[in-house]
Amino acid sequence: MRLRDLQVPAEEIRSWAEYLMPAGFREGIGVRLTTSDGRYLGILSLYTEVPAHPTDAAREILAALSTTMADALDPLRSISAAAGLVDRAAGGVLLCRDGRTEALPGLPDHPMLAGGSRLLDVAARQLGETAHSTFLCPFDADGDHRHLRVTVLACPAIPPANVIAAVVVAPAGELSRLTRRELEVLGLLVEGCSNRRIASAFRLTERTAATHLEHILTKLHAPTRTLAAVYALRRGLYIPRALHRAV
Repeated sequence: MRLRDLQVPAEEIRSWAEYLMPAGFREGIGVRLTTSDGRYLGILSLYTEVPAHPTDAAREILAALSTTMADALDPLRSISAAAGLVDRAAGGVLLCRDGRTEALPGLPDHPMLAGGSRLLDVAARQLGETAHSTFLCPFDADGDHRHLRVTVLACPAIPPANVIAAVVVAPAGELSRLTRRELEVLGLLVEGCSNRRIASAFRLTERTAATHLEHILTKLHAPTRTLAAVYALRRGLYIPRALHRAV
């Protein structure tokens, strides 16, 4: 809508009377920017010193291009593109600063990504350490014990400011023949837990905990527990403590 399309004189509009007209502007137009998937981004405002512009034809052209401009300016565009690079992505959401979730353009919802879930709590905690992280989450479907790979991508500090990360889930992929318990043990190992603390967490004897670690080192071809932890952290080959089964 142009200034002359309004039913109110410019002198009675504070922004025009106090700022725009003294700056030399005599006409302007506001274009609503809505993305092709229906998300409102804001208003694009254009001002001119010539009262005859923008013309009716220019107004129609801007209206026709508004969706294209919105898609080009969409701050979620790069986030969606990055999320789309996750291999075999099965679903994703945008995680907001207040814990809410929003749809991630290009990916469907997933039941494990419902607002307030433990998985999203873990994902939010991962953000304080790195801009990108990946870990495993148990997922029991139809009585079949499986795992999902969770990828957390921190969002840059651009609007919408309430979005802090994209969280994407995908099939776990190859797990080096590690069992769920061994993946849980790795979750404590990457935290730096000792054998005693690992044993206490799972109500095991220290000898049983040590046996789990021996199996892990063998399967990962890691000579030390430190290298096993580094490997697991880099590959996302562990289940964080908050997602462990009840002992």
